[in-house]
Amino acid sequence: MVDHKILALDFDGVISNPYHLKLKYINDFGYNIQLNECTFGLCVKTNKVDPLHYKIANEKALSAEPDKIKLVDGFLKYYDLLQRFPVKTFIVTSRNDHQMNSLIDIIDSYNLKFYDIINTNGRNKIEALTLIS
Repeated sequence: MVDHKILALDFDGVISNPYHLKLKYINDFGYNIQLNECTFGLCVKTNKVDPLHYKIANEKALSAEPDKIKLVDGFLKYYDLLQRFPVKTFIVTSRNDHQMNSLIDIIDSYNLKFYDIINTNGRNKIEALTLIS
């Protein structure tokens, strides 16, 4: 019997890269922020972006069709390497339930396989990681 190791990956920022879309949607409101400034902390907490505009832009980016979302550079190369090892790979995401269709569509469009997907619905991911063990 093969002993499987467990690998848990976040989806947004580790597998997919929705940040270019979020930046576009934020700047569509008339802002002029850069890619490295499009996090909640650097947009909303610094008062550069209205919280409602940020929420709308983030929602649109996380609900985008797979053809609009890029994968993180190099992810497919490392994904292919992981397939050679006895590893159970999980996705742990904090997306909302209604954003999960986009996540599934992205996975399907790249024919990616994972042992399971755990969605915390915005809650702390630490609790979800304890479920995997």
